Amino acid sequence: MVKYMEKINVVNLMVESMNVDNRVLAEKAGMSAEEIDSSVAQSQQTLSFMMDNIYDKLKKENVIA
Repeated sequence: MVKYMEKINVVNLMVESMNVDNRVLAEKAGMSAEEIDSSVAQSQQTLSFMMDNIYDKLKKENVIA
């Protein structure tokens, strides 16, 4: 259970990092706050899926303990 919670915390951290970066890039591209919020909200499921897969690959390759 502890390992699973660790994975969830790491994946959430990666998703949040992507959200912050995407917001910065969207602001620089001139998107409105409403457009940015909508875009971020729409991408959460996909980002979570991708970050979960990246985490698993990093574990498999012993990049993370």
